Amino acid sequence: MRAVTNVLIGGVAFALGALVSFLIFRQPAGSSTIVPPEVLKAAEAGGEEILRGVDPAKLGSAPFTQDFTQQYATEYDAFIKPMSTMGSIAWVGTPVVTWTSSGYIDLALAARTQAGILLLELRMVRGPNGAWAVDRLLSIQLR
Repeated sequence: MRAVTNVLIGGVAFALGALVSFLIFRQPAGSSTIVPPEVLKAAEAGGEEILRGVDPAKLGSAPFTQDFTQQYATEYDAFIKPMSTMGSIAWVGTPVVTWTSSGYIDLALAARTQAGILLLELRMVRGPNGAWAVDRLLSIQLR
């Protein structure tokens, strides 16, 4: 009888642990196939300017937040300009949501450039006017 009780208690503890885990970690990332079109459009517009290595003084304000423009200006000479491309840029693959929260979406995009495949991970936020904008360049990698 004692063994049955221990098995039942263990089973209940396991089920409770699984439920708590599910509630805590249920949304670390959105579905890789569900990227809202308005987010993707803003990310691609911003990503193209980043990949082209647009000078910080000439960076368009539409797809970017003020925080991003400050980060971009700081990292431009050492990080962004050396990886820039002048050739054609073609978005390839499926954009992937790497993390999502109530206030932002982290999105990974791959682009075929003259240097090879560049992967951008951008944090997208909704501005006060409701439009999506690039808030951070989380990473840029040559694949």
